[in-house]
Amino acid sequence: MQKEITNLDARQRNLKMIMVREYTSKKFKIKDKFTEDTIVKLFFFRQSDLQNSLKYFFAKKGEAYIFKNNIADEISEMSSKHFKAITDSKETSQKYVNLFKLFSEDYLKNIHKGDSSEKYNTFYNEFSSSLEELHWFSLPEFSEQMMINRGMIPEDNILEYYNHYHSLEDLYDVLTGKTVPSNSYKGDINLNKRLSFRVYSRRWGHDDTYSVERRTEGWFVSHLAINGPSKKDGTGSMIANLDHDSIQYPKEGVRYAFRTLWYLADEEEMSTEELQVKLQEIADWISAVEKTIGEFQPDWCGYY
Repeated sequence: MQKEITNLDARQRNLKMIMVREYTSKKFKIKDKFTEDTIVKLFFFRQSDLQNSLKYFFAKKGEAYIFKNNIADEISEMSSKHFKAITDSKETSQKYVNLFKLFSEDYLKNIHKGDSSEKYNTFYNEFSSSLEELHWFSLPEFSEQMMINRGMIPEDNILEYYNHYHSLEDLYDVLTGKTVPSNSYKGDINLNKRLSFRVYSRRWGHDDTYSVERRTEGWFVSHLAINGPSKKDGTGSMIANLDHDSIQYPKEGVRYAFRTLWYLADEEEMSTEELQVKLQEIADWISAVEKTIGEFQPDWCGYY
């Protein structure tokens, strides 16, 4: 049975690849001691990483941190594979780039025709013996959502991970330089910023405004009725406020929207202003449903 890959699994994989790239660039030694501040700066740890992954990678030694033995071994092993691949892969890399471009154009043009799978298999089989070499040559960073969708961490089974058009395309983008390591604190720029969430209530006949902050574990909501934390999907004080005022909304869809927005804001360098716009779009959606759900209700019903 295929293991379910979580956002945390995927994030820790990308953090590990940052460590390998920094190690191969001689930015640190495997037995070095690190302060928390150094870990943040050298490995681009975000606030959520300090909370969720610091103890996964590091052990405390006095006032400093050192790599756990298993992590140190993995970094050393991956680095060795990288240095070996550097000497073997330059010609293979260029061949892959040239042939993937031709294959991709042909494959996408004929994707709904019967021979598309044959074209795919021909390309994949030609490079299957070189994929591990190209992988370690490039030390790629991948979208965490892509790893979740594939249901695996690339290094757990490299050949199987790349046995998918979009995985092969991601490798092409890395080899051509279209995709480069983000080396960014991403969503930390919009954490703990006060946002507004203006939503209409038929019960009171006017808009109510909640104060909202995106935090490492979800959302924090302040309002007259209910204050406190919410999960990433709004479960908690956000949903409780809506339900308290009998506001009608598509429950599954709204929870999905809150969760999706939380991760979008975390994975991109999304400004506070953009996050505010997107958060209000969820509120506007809820308001539209709240206003509409009673508009065509029979006068004698009085359910909403």
